[in-house]
Amino acid sequence: MTGNARMSSGDRLRILLVEQNPVESKLLQELLQDSEQQKLDICAVTTLHDAIAQIKQQSFDVALIDAVSRDIQHLGLFHAIKAKAGDLPIIILIETLDQSLLHKAMDEGVQDYMLKREVDSRNLLTTIRHVVLRAQLKRLPGKPRPAAAVSKAWTKEGVDELTGLPGQALFVECLEYEIKRARRYGQLMALMFIHIDGLDAVSAQAGEEAVEAILLAYSERLKNILRASDTSGFYAENEFSCILNDLSDESDVHIIISKVETTLSAPVSFRSQRLQTRVKIGLALYPGDSEDAQGLIQCVTTALSSAQREMDSNSKVFNSRVRMQDLERFKVADAVRFALEKNELQLYLQPVLDLAQKKVVAAEAMLRWQHPDYTEIGSRDILFLAELAGLIQPVEEWLLRQACLQHRRMQQQQQQMDLKIRLHLPSGIFRNSGCPTLL
Repeated sequence: MTGNARMSSGDRLRILLVEQNPVESKLLQELLQDSEQQKLDICAVTTLHDAIAQIKQQSFDVALIDAVSRDIQHLGLFHAIKAKAGDLPIIILIETLDQSLLHKAMDEGVQDYMLKREVDSRNLLTTIRHVVLRAQLKRLPGKPRPAAAVSKAWTKEGVDELTGLPGQALFVECLEYEIKRARRYGQLMALMFIHIDGLDAVSAQAGEEAVEAILLAYSERLKNILRASDTSGFYAENEFSCILNDLSDESDVHIIISKVETTLSAPVSFRSQRLQTRVKIGLALYPGDSEDAQGLIQCVTTALSSAQREMDSNSKVFNSRVRMQDLERFKVADAVRFALEKNELQLYLQPVLDLAQKKVVAAEAMLRWQHPDYTEIGSRDILFLAELAGLIQPVEEWLLRQACLQHRRMQQQQQQMDLKIRLHLPSGIFRNSGCPTLL
C-alpha cells in the first residue's frame, strides 16, 4: 500500500494477528470481520515460528500481537517480529496499563497499543487505520518539485508534495485521533510547532530551490528523530508540526525540544553552499493545557508567538501566565483602538513661560485620555499602553496630526503667530513612510 497516504475503504488491509490464546484470537478475528467499510485479509497465527514464516512468505500492512506470550516475556515477541519484518507497524495488545512497559515499548518502535478489555470492532479498526496511515506517512519520501509549482501544493490525500508530510487538514485529523486515544488511556501527550526563520533571506541569496532543499532536509530529519508512535506534519508555510505521544513526564518535552533544536541547527548542503536557518518552537501539553484539538492548537500558537518575540530563547512551553499576558495585551489593544475610534483621546496645550521675558514662548502638547471607567490618564501612561498593545505608531500619528491642526487653527485665528508647539515623540516616527505626507 505505497503511494497514497490516505487509505480508502476500497483498499484491502493485510493484517498479521499473533495471539496464542485461541479464544481471544477468534474473538479478534470476529471483531475485525464485523467491519463493512474496510476489506481485510487476516492471517492469524499462534506462535512466533509461524509468524516469522508468514512474514517471509508475504507482506503485511500491520501486525497485531499479544504484548506478553507464554514463552516470551514482556516485549520479546515484538522484538523478534520487528527484527524480521523491519518497518512493519506493530500494535501490541495488553492486559493492563503497565506504564513502564508501555513507555519502553513506544521508545523501541511500537506504533500503538490497545487494552484487550476495551477492544471493540470500531476502535480496533480505527486504531489499525491510523497506525497504517502514520507508518505510510513516515515511509513517504519527499521530492523536489518544479519551481513553477512551489506554491502550496497538496495532494488529494492531504500530503505536502515536497516534504511528504501531512498538511494541516490531515494533521488535525491525526491530532484529533491521538487526543481521543490519550484520553482513553489517560496518557500525557504534546503538540509542537516549529517555525523556520530566515527562509526569505535564503531565497534572496540562493533562490527558491534552496528553500525547498532546507524544507526537504528538515522533514527527513524530523522523521528520523521522532518515534514510530509520533507524527510530524507540514502545518503551514515554513512551519512544521509534531504530535508527541505517550510521554512519561512533562520534563520529557525539554529533552525533545533540545533534540529538535540540535538536529535542525545543522547546516543544509545545497550545491556548493551550506545553508543555515533558525528555528522557533512552541509546545503545549494534553491534558494540562487543553483537552481538545483546537484548544491545544491555540495554546501552541500562543507559545510559538511568545518564542518568536524573544531574542534570547528559541522555544517556549505554553503556560497559563503566557496566555494571560496575551489576553491582557489584547484587552489593552482593544481599549486603545476604541479610544482612537471614539475620540476619547484629547490634546491639551500647556504654556511654557520665559520668566525673564515674562511671556509665553511655547506650548507643550499634552495627551489625555478621558476613560469612562478610570480617572483621567496622562501622556506617559497612554504611550506606555499603546506600546504594550502594539499601537504606538497610530497613537503618535494621531498626536502629531492633532498638534498640527491645533497650530493651524491658532494661525487662522491670528493668535500667537510665533508660538511653537513642543511634541515629545521618538525619532522612529519620522522613518515612517507616511510621516512626510502627514506633515
